[in-house]
Amino acid sequence: MELFESNRSRHPDGGHDPARVAAVRKKMRSVERAYRLAELREAKQLNQTELGDRIGVGQRTVSKIEHGEIERSRLETIRKYVEGLGGEVEVVARFGDEAFTIA
Repeated sequence: MELFESNRSRHPDGGHDPARVAAVRKKMRSVERAYRLAELREAKQLNQTELGDRIGVGQRTVSKIEHGEIERSRLETIRKYVEGLGGEVEVVARFGDEAFTIA
C-alpha cells in the first residue's frame, strides 16, 4: 500500500474508508518510530554496519528496522538494537485501561 495513494474509484460517494485510514495511520507511526531509531543511531555516531557488528546482525537487518519493518523483526533483534545504542526494551501488554510490563 502506498502511503499517500488516492483512489476515489473505490469510494464513489467520496467518503473515507475507516479501515484504510487506520492502516495509513499505523504505517505512518511505524515510519516515524523507525526514523527515530535511525536518529538515535546517528547521534551515537554509528553507521548501520557498525551497529550491526556490535549487536551481531547484518547491516541489512539494521536497515530493515530503520525502514519500518519492526513488526516483522524478532523481539530479540529489536532488544539487541536498542541495547546496542545504550537503551533498554520494555514489553508492555495492554488490555483496555490496564497495562502489564511483561519483559
